[in-house]
Amino acid sequence: MAGRAVLEPLLLVVRKPGRPPIRTKRQLIGGIRVRVDAPWRDVQERYGCRQTIYGLFRR
Repeated sequence: MAGRAVLEPLLLVVRKPGRPPIRTKRQLIGGIRVRVDAPWRDVQERYGCRQTIYGLFRR
């Protein structure tokens, strides 16, 4: 275990390319669940953009 502590600062941190997400996956999935009883245009903004929620739903 001591070897890991020595190597930890030397490891590169891999970052995903692109913009970081604004909403969490949990919020988007909550929007999908809300959508079951409502049209896509009526999904509340707190769940994220309706196009983003729909894209996640389609995937």
